[in-house]
Amino acid sequence: MKKFLLLICVMACAGMAFSQTQYYSQDFEAGLPTDWSSEDQWAHGNNASLSSQYLAYDGNATNFMAFNDDGAGNGHTGGGSLQSAMIDLTAVSAPLFLEMNVFFANGDYGGADETFKVQVSTDGSTWTEIADFGGLAWSTELVVFDDYAGQNVWLRFDYDDGAAWNFGCAIDDIIIADEPINAVRRDYTVTADGGSQFTQCAPNVDYTVDGLVLNRGFEAITSFDVNVSTGGSVVSTTTFDNVNIEKNGAYRYQLPEKLNTGEAFAIYEVSISNVNGETDEDEVTADNTVNVTFNPQMNLHPEQAVVVEEATGTWCTWCPRGTVYIGEMSKRFPKNFVGIAVHNGDPMVLDEYDSAITSFPGFQGFPSVVYNRESIQDPADIVTPTISDASATPVATIQVGAEEDGSTLSTSVKVTFNQAVSANHNVVVILTEDGLTGPAADGWNQVSGAYSGGGNGPMGGFEYLPGSVPSEWWPYDHVGRALIGGYDGLNEIVGDFEAGSSPSVFMPDFTLPADWNKEKLHVIAVLTDASGQVVNAVSGSYQDAIDAGSVTDTEELLDQSFASVYPNPADDLTVISMDIEKPSQVSVELLDNLGRVVATQNYGELSGRNQVTLDVSAVNAGMYLMNIRVDNQLVSKKISIL
Repeated sequence: MKKFLLLICVMACAGMAFSQTQYYSQDFEAGLPTDWSSEDQWAHGNNASLSSQYLAYDGNATNFMAFNDDGAGNGHTGGGSLQSAMIDLTAVSAPLFLEMNVFFANGDYGGADETFKVQVSTDGSTWTEIADFGGLAWSTELVVFDDYAGQNVWLRFDYDDGAAWNFGCAIDDIIIADEPINAVRRDYTVTADGGSQFTQCAPNVDYTVDGLVLNRGFEAITSFDVNVSTGGSVVSTTTFDNVNIEKNGAYRYQLPEKLNTGEAFAIYEVSISNVNGETDEDEVTADNTVNVTFNPQMNLHPEQAVVVEEATGTWCTWCPRGTVYIGEMSKRFPKNFVGIAVHNGDPMVLDEYDSAITSFPGFQGFPSVVYNRESIQDPADIVTPTISDASATPVATIQVGAEEDGSTLSTSVKVTFNQAVSANHNVVVILTEDGLTGPAADGWNQVSGAYSGGGNGPMGGFEYLPGSVPSEWWPYDHVGRALIGGYDGLNEIVGDFEAGSSPSVFMPDFTLPADWNKEKLHVIAVLTDASGQVVNAVSGSYQDAIDAGSVTDTEELLDQSFASVYPNPADDLTVISMDIEKPSQVSVELLDNLGRVVATQNYGELSGRNQVTLDVSAVNAGMYLMNIRVDNQLVSKKISIL
């Protein structure tokens, strides 16, 4: 969000007494004044008449002026100005303030930079910018106007959609006075992310309370307390100091003490108090407290998980819904729910993953989730099926482990079947990363105009945020970063298995990029059946996987001399020569330096001295790793492709 480029008068407004003289006001109740002018889509009306599908002006019950770019339709681009008549301030002296009730989505749809600015002129032709608004949901903005005392002035309100189909803005209740009239000294809000979005949870989970503190008053917030209580008793109080939350700013907090979800229904109140060391409450107290409710589901199986892959993007105005539900489900059902944010059209996109999700049968748009790789659902509809499916006895349980050698990550997966199965299964390993942030100029701000202002109901706090949310306020979690073995995974668990069987799979080596934060990485293993649907999954931190080491106990490493590969470098075909002691299943796969399978061949059962070929004519030039598997034994060879 653009920083509000204004001097906010804190000391003078809070500590000095004025006569409350208004020198000018315009509330637009009677329409656009005849001595004002407007361009393009500026229109007069109220919330009902001026709102559109993706832009709701909720929160202002009176008439106002608005530029609804969303309502103008996809064929409209551009903007226009709303200009006042001359305002006579020649007999006025400082102090002087300009107040405005402002609504600005700042959605920046598709990366286009929509702007809403205020300019002032003392001659009616030369203009000076005095405000460049960030996203606001009906907020009274205050500008120190002392420089214009004793002069005639004109005001101009300029909207531009960034040459794209964007959202829009609105203006109301313009006042020039010798002290703030409607602007409040202190107005703050506390959220708890998705804590109040739904109630169901797993029992005895240590739940992290985190969220945002937002400042809507003109006094900066430098310290505050967050309190947790239940049944009238205080559970904890945490002080946050040395912060600086300016007007229309936000601060992300996390409480050090976790709440246990227990085994019985419970309601916790999270509240903010002691702001700037004062006991005075703000002018609006309804948003100073938020409830976090726990309704434990006692039938969940601790070793059965579902996988939800969310199609999302920073450009997507409805995608905060996925952010809230995926994040909250991950906190409330850490063993039973595996959520992955698959990004599209933004800095976090992983093309292979994005393509697989958006081409899934039945995919209709963003945000959608691929549920257990069996159906498409809305993020808000995943709670009930997750609880139902996670209550079943798992067909198989999964362990995942990893070993690292410098930047090379070697992962392994062990599957233990709890019942007899007779179909092939694939193993997928996915890496996700939490806490990703980046600059707005590079497309990292989350467009959230659909929820900004509360027109589409509560959504984890996004209803209090502007239409473009900085990633520092709400970092991106669960971001899909790598598919080890590809989206479909490796078809390494083949044939019939009895209950208790524990086949294991070595996944291709993967080179970790240097800028990935290992402390924020998660390693996910997914087992899918012959139809591609998820059977079970497990997720753990990167360090947990390293601590587990190799979890395979069936695959052994063959001596390097077991097989030879020629020619090397290869052009169209490469030959693999090997001497196999007994009849064995033989397969070969070729991996690039990101661990992606680029070529594979299954040769069936072989024995004795054999020479087999692998077609590499469609493979790009470069260095590759060739994995040669003989039953549950493995040898790896480096090969260069011309």
